[in-house]
Amino acid sequence: MKTHLMWLCGLIWGLAVSSGGHADTQDISARLAEAIHESRTPGVVYQEYHGENLIAHGKAGTRMLGQDSPISYGDVMHWGSMGKAQTALLCANLINAGALESFDVKLVDHVLPEQRDALLAKDRRYGLITLRMLLGMSSGIDDDMVTDDYSDAWLWSQYRYNLEPSLGRKLLVDELAKSYALSADPGAKYFYSNVGYTLAGYMAETAWNRKHPDNRMTYEALMRERLFKPLGITTANPGAPGMTSTYSGLLLPAGPTPVAIGHNMQDNNPAPHTPKNQPVGIGYRYADLPLVMTPAGLWAMTIGDMAKLERVYMQSKQTPLLDRVGVTLDLLKAIEEPHIKVQDQMYFTLGWLRDMSEAETVLMYQGSNERWVSTISINVAKQRMKIAGSNSGTEENGMFMRKLVQLSDGDPHVPPGDQ
Repeated sequence: MKTHLMWLCGLIWGLAVSSGGHADTQDISARLAEAIHESRTPGVVYQEYHGENLIAHGKAGTRMLGQDSPISYGDVMHWGSMGKAQTALLCANLINAGALESFDVKLVDHVLPEQRDALLAKDRRYGLITLRMLLGMSSGIDDDMVTDDYSDAWLWSQYRYNLEPSLGRKLLVDELAKSYALSADPGAKYFYSNVGYTLAGYMAETAWNRKHPDNRMTYEALMRERLFKPLGITTANPGAPGMTSTYSGLLLPAGPTPVAIGHNMQDNNPAPHTPKNQPVGIGYRYADLPLVMTPAGLWAMTIGDMAKLERVYMQSKQTPLLDRVGVTLDLLKAIEEPHIKVQDQMYFTLGWLRDMSEAETVLMYQGSNERWVSTISINVAKQRMKIAGSNSGTEENGMFMRKLVQLSDGDPHVPPGDQ
């Protein structure tokens, strides 16, 4: 299964964001309920902000098809590659804290000495890769060069490290040095790369532990301590909601359960006759990507907690919120700056897609692990943010979710269908 299918966050779409404010919070749940039937979406949650104010919200549908259990704002949703920008935010925090020198620090300077030598022996160009390139999808590391079309052998080998993902990330570096030359010169070409983000997470934890040998932390612990706790985020965990996600032998049944469950885009292997858009159940081999790759976007949390992270990107001056997460405005702007062209006027930043045909800074993204789809748009100048999460990975739902964040800012009652 191709990388871009396993993780549909490289999707590109136009975004029309207009100005306008609302004195009262609008509930668009009824409109969402009308719309999700055609998109085959079991459930969806939506929030829209103007600055710090929630101006519109909505929820519709169920936690799982076949259950009479309405989805709620308190349900933990999988946000997919919307987590990539949060890995970039963690790196900005560590730069500000002095653990990382800058976004231009070299990969080979934040691996083990023996790994540095092995990487350079395999391909001297590894010495040119920077953290910025890893976060900006320009490192020359193409997922397909490593994952061999996400072959069964590669995926299963990574699941064994779900109990110790930091070790899995170390061994991934070893595997690169042993077997893989780069697909292009660093900085020369856009490659969608979950592997690149996995390496960025490894750099973050390696840099921190070198600086703080008496307070060693994994990438996951750094996210919790450096970002989640200061923002008051309490529901975040890596992996598929409603399952243990510990390793391939511990996937629990999809229901009945009190939490939202993802619904598959692909057939429900190894039960080949299970139709698409069904709950992920016992033995489903791709309940989520291996937790080794959490820096690429495996975080799940409530929509309210995810919005706390995303509101950081609405800041246009040094605010108490930026102080709280330990990031300067300059570092935040470095994340939002266009890094490499994807196509036409669409550029990848450090974790976002940005349409450079827009006069204003408009950040956008869609994340999916083919069981969940999430979308977001942020207009920094107008201080508007729309965020939505759903528990279905179908292509129809992906289109529906993109339309949902294109709701007219002037009227949150507009239905999320054709306009």
